[in-house]
This record gives sequence, C-alpha cells and structure tokens, in this order.
Amino acid sequence: SSGAFEPDVTLPAAYTTPVDPQQKERLQDEMAFGGVSVKVGRARSPEPEPEVDRFDEVLLEIEERKSFLAEMEAAGRGGEYRTVITTEISLKIRELNEIDRKRSAELQEQLRSAH
Repeated sequence: SSGAFEPDVTLPAAYTTPVDPQQKERLQDEMAFGGVSVKVGRARSPEPEPEVDRFDEVLLEIEERKSFLAEMEAAGRGGEYRTVITTEISLKIRELNEIDRKRSAELQEQLRSAH
C-alpha cells in the first residue's frame, strides 16, 4: 500500500492552537451575523410604559375599524367587510359600556365610603 488513499493525520497549526473565549465569540459573531460584530450590553430593565386607559384604547380600536371600513367601501369592497366590522364595533361598544358600568360602580363606592 502506497498510502496515497490514507487520510492526512497532521493538522494545520490553526487547528491545534487553543482559541481564547473572546476570539471564539468574535468568530461565532462573524459566522452568525456575516462579519458584523455585534456587541450586546447588559440587559436593562425595561422602562415602564405609560399606562394606557382601556376605555381610550377601545375608542381608538373603534375608530380604526371605522376608517378601515370606509377605505374598503371606497375601494368597492365594503360588502365583504361590513358585517364583520360592524360586529366588531358592536362588541367594542359593549366593552365600553362594561368599563363605564364598572367605573360608575367604583365611583359610587368611593362616594359612599367618603361619607
């Protein structure tokens, strides 16, 4: 056997030298992000988002649905969406009524406990 078909047992020097963790991370970033090094800092605690009033949020949703329906009607496709959108709007109105009912009850309770 001449050894021509035997695998080469010697490895290049690049494979035998130890790789430090920073270099390993840099190489991983290059492979994952296409050569762009991405440094990510320590995760910050998310800033609290301003509390959105659900009543106002529902009103906004109703307006969005109304404008969508108006756009569809302008495009000649109002018939496809009218039933669905009006049903969604009526459900949102029910939600507004429920929110109003709860708030009124809470206010009445506060007024009773104040006296």
